Amino acid sequence: MISLSNSNAHRVAAAWAVLAPLAVAAAPVAWLDQPALMPVPDAVAAAPGAPCAQSDLVLTLGGQGAWHGQATQELLLRNRSAARCQLSALPVIELQSASGWQAARVRPMAETADAVELAPNEALAVLLGTPGACEATLRPERTVVRHLRVLPPGGGVLDAAGAHVDTTCGPAMIVRADRHGTRAARPMPGSTESLTVQVTTPATVVAGASFNYLVTLKNPGDQAVALSPCPSYEQVLNTHTGTTAAALRLNCSGAGDSVPAHGEVQFEMRASVPEASAHDAGVKLSWRLAGGPAAGTVIPLH
Repeated sequence: MISLSNSNAHRVAAAWAVLAPLAVAAAPVAWLDQPALMPVPDAVAAAPGAPCAQSDLVLTLGGQGAWHGQATQELLLRNRSAARCQLSALPVIELQSASGWQAARVRPMAETADAVELAPNEALAVLLGTPGACEATLRPERTVVRHLRVLPPGGGVLDAAGAHVDTTCGPAMIVRADRHGTRAARPMPGSTESLTVQVTTPATVVAGASFNYLVTLKNPGDQAVALSPCPSYEQVLNTHTGTTAAALRLNCSGAGDSVPAHGEVQFEMRASVPEASAHDAGVKLSWRLAGGPAAGTVIPLH
């Protein structure tokens, strides 16, 4: 029989207290097939405010990507003044082509309403989209616009060079507009905004087929994050020829309605891969928790 001194017994007990939670990893929370409505983007608010002057705004180019089968270029129109200001309508965006300046059309959507109020350092993110696939893309020549300008409703012109708007398959269109605030350097403890997210997918997926993947919500803070009311999430999968999108409810009750402090919870997810063409090497997956973090990845097609 092995006896332990009191000090050694305390050390052993402390070690087990640390290792015990790690000994058995919790099984992922089962996927819940329950449709939900994502919150309407608050990008477009009609609150009164002084009109944004050209001197209040700065234009920068965001990332390039894909959205609902469109090849996209993001533009950020940020309020650099110290006061709130309002855009009475979406700005006009013009692209420089061989035949001169051409205005982008606007796709009628709920996200692009009439008035947008910007707080200091807040930005209107405008997504320009063009058709992502057509017969013309089989040829080596592409028509790409590198220079564009924005005409705010209050007057003036803001230029941006270095864009990449591929108009080979058709003209550019404003497909989305959202107000982007600056994320707090230290999100409120215990809020869904304080969570981080990691997406784990299969090595490959098959076009037109369904697959399962994992989403891990991690809480680096000292307070548990309540999942009540239960948030919804949005997942979007894009190829050049198709899009699948869904807004679903997270299985919060399966997770005990919270993410523990300094802990994590894994959730099973299920998605359908859109149809793809021979030119698609992968599918782009985007995942976003309402009021919380977002993540994305590209999964090779098998």
